[in-house]
Amino acid sequence: MAVEKIVKEWMQDYASLSKEEVHTFATTQLENNALIEALYELFEQHKIGPNPLIDEVCSTFFDYYRSEEPQLQRFTLQYLPSLTYLYLNLIAHAQKKNARSLEALIVMMYNYQVTDEGNNPKVLSFRLPSLAQPSVYHEPMSLAPASLTESALRRLEECNTNLVRWGPLPHVERLIAQNRLQVMAALMFVYNRELSVLPKSTLLHLTSAASRLVSQGFTKESSLKPSNSDIRIPLSPSLLLEFLYALYFAIVVKSIGDLPEDDIPIQAPSFDEGGGNLGSITEVDELHAPSSTTPEIIPKRSLPKMAASLGKKTKEKLISVSSKVSKQQSLTKINMNGETLSETDEGVELGSDISSLNMNETAG
Repeated sequence: MAVEKIVKEWMQDYASLSKEEVHTFATTQLENNALIEALYELFEQHKIGPNPLIDEVCSTFFDYYRSEEPQLQRFTLQYLPSLTYLYLNLIAHAQKKNARSLEALIVMMYNYQVTDEGNNPKVLSFRLPSLAQPSVYHEPMSLAPASLTESALRRLEECNTNLVRWGPLPHVERLIAQNRLQVMAALMFVYNRELSVLPKSTLLHLTSAASRLVSQGFTKESSLKPSNSDIRIPLSPSLLLEFLYALYFAIVVKSIGDLPEDDIPIQAPSFDEGGGNLGSITEVDELHAPSSTTPEIIPKRSLPKMAASLGKKTKEKLISVSSKVSKQQSLTKINMNGETLSETDEGVELGSDISSLNMNETAG
């Protein structure tokens, strides 16, 4: 096959390189579109069971990530969403034996990121943007006159002390049920840090891998029952949050489009003639009703029947108040010359009558 041929030639070329040629070879990897798409096709076609070619690819990725070449590490990191789905899918199908190469690669990548050169836990910290300190978006000196007051100094100190930290994370020797999803979430955090430099085609495969992760094992609209071969993949909130951040960047920032509709049919609401998901809200239908020659019969909206809960005395008081208002409005004033003035209200305080009415009803 063409995919297998391209992948094997790539592994042979890397195995024949000397140490001096690795750097030159690394600069061309992210531009090899044929190889990138071939590897994605290899990962997406494989479902369950053993695959010797994927084991060899994981071994090559292992060497890539251990090298000191940032281009080779980034080349491996771009496949993390696809590798995450492959590994978690095999684990869900109780095929951990066939996922050994993937597990070794994931453990190595995780330990490489959470430890420094001295094998000590690594801590990443960064400061959230604040108006008290300059950033690429503003200069605080231009917002207001500079004054070193006590409150201004306190704001500066708080900005330096309230840092967001990632780590330290524990060293992992193997993946088990207790740490598996934590390791995957930590790697997705590292992946998200490289989103801005990854090619756009990689982000398309990110959306595909994410949709398969969250939709596998659920009933689709086209079928009444889920397939027996599809097992739901357990996911953690932290891992879902990292995927959500990556998808937001891919869809909104890079404008790659929507998620695959076949995988997640509920991503965009569909509005039918009756209002779709908001069919019970008739106000929207009346305002935006489609024009047609045949007039449609719009169902009448009824207000909440508040009077139904009122007692008999309350109804009588309401009737007496309304009659009192009508009588007072019909009175006219006669001036000194005997001329009739316009009808005026005698200042009946309807609000006070109703408020006293409510108080009496509450007391009763």
